[in-house]
Amino acid sequence: VEQEAPTSTHRVGGGSMSRTQIMPLRRLMRAELVEQIPAVSQTTVQRTLTELTRQGRINKIGAGRNVKYRWNWEQEDEQR
Repeated sequence: VEQEAPTSTHRVGGGSMSRTQIMPLRRLMRAELVEQIPAVSQTTVQRTLTELTRQGRINKIGAGRNVKYRWNWEQEDEQR
């Protein structure tokens, strides 16, 4: 069963984006996020990914150049 993504928004760079724009249901590499959000610098994307990982809101899968990120829906459900 696919889980429906919540639609709350987050401040990223100079604008707001929905959670599914930042981190859709599939795994994403940092470069894909930078490509999808051209108004936000690569440094800001990396800083945001690091902070979200530290908070437990996203999961980091792999390491080095091949690292991917996925939203931690279980942790989000626990906070509701």
